[in-house]
Amino acid sequence: MHGKFLAEELGAIRFSPDEWMESLRMNLWDEISRGRIEGLQWDLAKDLLRLGHYVIIEWGTWGRAERDALRVQAHAHGASVELHYLNEPMDELLDRVQNSIAESPAIQQGDLVSVAGWRSGDGSA
Repeated sequence: MHGKFLAEELGAIRFSPDEWMESLRMNLWDEISRGRIEGLQWDLAKDLLRLGHYVIIEWGTWGRAERDALRVQAHAHGASVELHYLNEPMDELLDRVQNSIAESPAIQQGDLVSVAGWRSGDGSA
């Protein structure tokens, strides 16, 4: 849980859509709801950045374009940006998602391997 540790170290507010969706008993695969939650989180994060607070965006920003868009917007609000990339072992990732109460349908190892291959094929950090 690097994001939680970093938030504690920095006194930052951390935004994780998975946690919000789990708390609301929502399906983690519901992309429309995820998009709405991420939109709300980003609006709150921008307000906090304008006030000089640290925020951590803990989203699955797998593509460089997604990360660049967040970085540009954060800079527009006067924030400096650090990218922290976690490369957890596949067994650890599978254990985390299979133990999630909101995973429906439960993710399988093949799905995770497919996403991991897509992620590593991005060629950028």
